[in-house]
Amino acid sequence: MADEPKPQQKWYHTAPGYLTATAALVGSITAAVTGLSQLGVFHSKPDTPSAAVAPASASSSASQRSGHRVAPENRTPARIEPAPRGASSTAPAPAPVTSHPATVTPPPAAAPAPAPAPAPPPAPVAKTGSIGPGTTLELASGSRVCSTGSSDGDKFTTTTVTPVSGSNGISLPVGTQVILSVVSAKAPVFITAKGVSIDVAGKAVPISGTATAHTEFNAAPSAKGIGIGACIPQGGRVSLRLTDGVSVTQP
Repeated sequence: MADEPKPQQKWYHTAPGYLTATAALVGSITAAVTGLSQLGVFHSKPDTPSAAVAPASASSSASQRSGHRVAPENRTPARIEPAPRGASSTAPAPAPVTSHPATVTPPPAAAPAPAPAPAPPPAPVAKTGSIGPGTTLELASGSRVCSTGSSDGDKFTTTTVTPVSGSNGISLPVGTQVILSVVSAKAPVFITAKGVSIDVAGKAVPISGTATAHTEFNAAPSAKGIGIGACIPQGGRVSLRLTDGVSVTQP
């Protein structure tokens, strides 16, 4: 039986065919990549210029002159990522920060120390003295007293018009009240008085003595018709002469 003829292989099934197809495919891919790169798909130019290269320092120059080789600085600029397409290349300015000075509250002022209370004055020491017998008290009547309208024993008030001194430093100041009582007298005197008491620090101290007064005549109705008499006017002077001594205690 005669040998059947083998079918003829196609060119791309042979080794040279494979190599040719592979080379064509690589060339197509390389052309596509080159085209896309030129269109800016893989790389984009940065918007900011490259950082300036600082000049070599004086020490580097000196090292080079002295024969030492200085390693070159890494001058590769940092890669800046491109902004997304369609976005604005200008970044918004940060909002200004306003600093407010801290409010410092001053400490409260210390309250002044209270002033010490003044010491109370020392209590006065009471002293006792006497106004001797025969002392005359010059007085002024506090009211008008008449013989035609008053009876024996009626009291009226007088005050000293001159100070009166006694023993142990005691004294009766001007204005000391002295109580007198009415004494009827015959004409032409008609009216006199006698001592009853002296007011010393609010306390009535009994006294004894006879008084004479500057009087003025008057006429007033009476049971027998018109009576003639005398009056001690208000403010009229009365002189009282003490019969006995008077013991006086003053603070």
